[in-house]
Amino acid sequence: MRTALMITPELASAGWDDAEALADLLIKSGADVHATCNHGCTPLAYAFRSLQILLPSCYPSYDQSANLCAKLTSFISAASVAATNRSLRAHRKLYRDPESRFNAVQARILSQEKSFVSHYDWSEGWYGGYEAFYEITEQYLGILTGDVMNTGVGFDKLVPMLHLHYMTKILTSIGLDREAVGVQLECRADVLKKMMFMIQDHVRTLLQKGW
Repeated sequence: MRTALMITPELASAGWDDAEALADLLIKSGADVHATCNHGCTPLAYAFRSLQILLPSCYPSYDQSANLCAKLTSFISAASVAATNRSLRAHRKLYRDPESRFNAVQARILSQEKSFVSHYDWSEGWYGGYEAFYEITEQYLGILTGDVMNTGVGFDKLVPMLHLHYMTKILTSIGLDREAVGVQLECRADVLKKMMFMIQDHVRTLLQKGW
């Protein structure tokens, strides 16, 4: 059984502009961003699932509905960070240590990723072979990069998926260490490095203030 929040990614992938606004309303009204369906998947897992399903239709040219999905997935990721952060307030010693708080957030994101991979990791076809959330966004960035080079699509078209990709990598592997950003191959360009720094600061803000 799925919650209303779990269905919002389907609306985004269908091109509905207000999917993120609906997700925001649901969360503010008390929807649990960490609720699980009978398969153990959360709204974040469903968001990446919608991106995964939409991916084949984006070849050979990028489908803008994927950007709606990317924005919604970024929003749900941020909601997961904030909700995990709030849940730590009862543990004062843990809550006062920023590194411990980030480790708890990362563990929560990785547990959602594990549930997604274990349920949707088929070995053949478009829907299989993924071991991490960011591998899906890497596929999209490959398409986007080709579109920018071949058709002159503006860089702004890249931003929602880039934001999601970097936020996902920060939450699952890179963390908040500035030096760790420099070793990422895709961050050799200064503009991309600045974007990842910006997203690191965004995550820090979520950890400091909650939501």
